[in-house]
Amino acid sequence: MARIEREGRVATLAVERAWNLLHHFRQKAHEIQPADEIRQIAQDLLLKYPLRAADALQLAAALSWYGDALREACFVALDNRLRTAATLEGFQILPYMDEIHEAPAEGDSGWPTRSSDIRLLGI
Repeated sequence: MARIEREGRVATLAVERAWNLLHHFRQKAHEIQPADEIRQIAQDLLLKYPLRAADALQLAAALSWYGDALREACFVALDNRLRTAATLEGFQILPYMDEIHEAPAEGDSGWPTRSSDIRLLGI
């Protein structure tokens, strides 16, 4: 957020609102710290995919959090490299994109319908 504000791509008021929203989410989130296990998973991801280090840590935390329940897991990302790596690791990616997932059935938006279907990570 700070970078796009410095670059003049977003108004200061919008950035302030975004920081406030982030603060609100951080108060309610379970934050996974980069312990040795997370670092090792991230290092392995960096060897497999063209990710940035921070993205590898985010994906490693999600993999650690979900364990064997990846088929039920959603991963939120906008970066294409991170989205692709998360898909290849078994996550369903949000926001939904046709080039990553098969088209949803008619009448299905492709989005989870219950808040329990989504866990936000990497805040």
